Amino acid sequence: MSSSHNPEPPSFWDNPQNFFGSVSDNLPQPSSFPSATAVKREARAYSRDIFASWETLHAILDRHENLIRRRWSKKSQDQRKKVLLGAWPKMSLSHRPDYKVIGNETVQERRKGTKYREAYLWPYINIEDLVQGKALLIFLNSRGRYLPEAFSNADLEAAHLGIVSMAISRPFLNEYTMLLHGQTTLHTYGKLLSWSDDDRAFDWMMSGIGKQPGEGLLILEIQKRILDFLVQCCRLLLADLTQESLTDESIPPQPEPEPIVLDPTAWPSLAAMSMEAPYRVPAHLDFQRLRAIIAANFSAAKDHLWALREDPGYFANIARDSSEHRMEVLRDDHGIQHPRLNKPIFWEYVLRHMVTGAYGSVLVWEGLHNQITLLVALKDKYARSIIPMNSLPPEYMNALLLFRYLLDRAIDLQIQELVMIVPSSPSLRSHFVREPQIPNSTKMSCRSKVKKSSLTYLLTLLWDKEQLFLHGLPNIMDDLDTLLRNDATQKSLVSPFVAESISKLAVLAESLRQLNLYQPWSSSMEFDDTASREEFKTFYNNATSRYSKLPEALTDVPLADLGTPSHG
Repeated sequence: MSSSHNPEPPSFWDNPQNFFGSVSDNLPQPSSFPSATAVKREARAYSRDIFASWETLHAILDRHENLIRRRWSKKSQDQRKKVLLGAWPKMSLSHRPDYKVIGNETVQERRKGTKYREAYLWPYINIEDLVQGKALLIFLNSRGRYLPEAFSNADLEAAHLGIVSMAISRPFLNEYTMLLHGQTTLHTYGKLLSWSDDDRAFDWMMSGIGKQPGEGLLILEIQKRILDFLVQCCRLLLADLTQESLTDESIPPQPEPEPIVLDPTAWPSLAAMSMEAPYRVPAHLDFQRLRAIIAANFSAAKDHLWALREDPGYFANIARDSSEHRMEVLRDDHGIQHPRLNKPIFWEYVLRHMVTGAYGSVLVWEGLHNQITLLVALKDKYARSIIPMNSLPPEYMNALLLFRYLLDRAIDLQIQELVMIVPSSPSLRSHFVREPQIPNSTKMSCRSKVKKSSLTYLLTLLWDKEQLFLHGLPNIMDDLDTLLRNDATQKSLVSPFVAESISKLAVLAESLRQLNLYQPWSSSMEFDDTASREEFKTFYNNATSRYSKLPEALTDVPLADLGTPSHG
């Protein structure tokens, strides 16, 4: 007599296909389950095409890069657009086209097969960005002078929105790792390692040095199309030369032209760094320029605190601005204002938050500045030890992890500030309504009461954790920057008080983006970070202990009794 029992769920290791079929439809599903033989065959074909195109591009640049630069620089934007469309027909028109199309399909439609695969896989291949300045020239130089392995992680990261939104699915092959980063030959690029044959294979995948085979195939697909495109751009720009002369070995290679760099004598521009980043070599972390931008914010935070202490007029203006950007100014569903608005207790909250916020800002930027200064020194110290297939020196890796931790804390604080000041800002408060306050709590919240504009849509993404993960903070801030530069109407809705807060978050987002592109090591930062999180938390608490005592100290100081801007 057999006893009945519930069947065990399918084993992931024994049969991944059945396992994925049994889990929730809300989870990403592989596009296929190829054999190791099929993956090796496809990877070899991609690798062969990629290196053939790279060698052609490299040979063209060796002989004609200066000529290409001169011709591109002389072309009008319309002429540049014609070249780009000749090399990539139906190229996306706008900056970050993946953002533009994500709302055009439901999750179910994306999973069945998106109509916008190109926008998701190649978001930086677009007319708006590539006709500007020297973006294409930077792109040609980086991809033609550095081997494809240098871009493998960055190319996958660029497709982040398409992957997490399930518009882009990948094949799945279990118990294998594909090697890309650090692989410099046709025969090793895209090499597949079995976990049972090489004890290092699994660890390499977990640390980011290697990739899950489906991710690897996606990277190879992305890179093949990029290199084909860039070769075609060169051919179109040199159309008067014969195809043979483009790579003719009898024509001696010319010295590489001067690097296209941001003006070293100019103040580092966050917008310029962000715009050029997708086209540059990602692993070359620009800690020096990042330190300069963080130092500027640290200095501004100290100046702000000092001015609050020394200048009564400045103090009054900031207090007035702060009072205009608090949740209390929002009306509720019935059009009723908050009961403490403009009462002494209201000003008590305003002034206390203003003072503690000023001290807290100094401590946050001081911590980031000290840490990135240390990273500049350690990067130089260990320059000869930073090798793609090796782990970073422990001292350097620990400093990177601590910088990441401090960044995450600073980002949380800056987003919390925006959550409060954006809905209540004078130009946007008509878009929001205050929710009923939780009894015995000082916390308040609000919700949109009108259809979101492009501006409020992007801003509210910041305080939705699911959407923040889906889109990525650097991507949201990049799109927000583009909107505010190109749309005067939307820009006019941003008060100077809000603009300053957005500017601070943009610096933090750029720091995070730089760190994310420090491959292959950034892939393991989240993996390594868990072991050090408690240690970093203790460090952070100790470093900010002065600030944590301030709110308690101010509870016994009736700030509003000393005067408020409403007193004139």
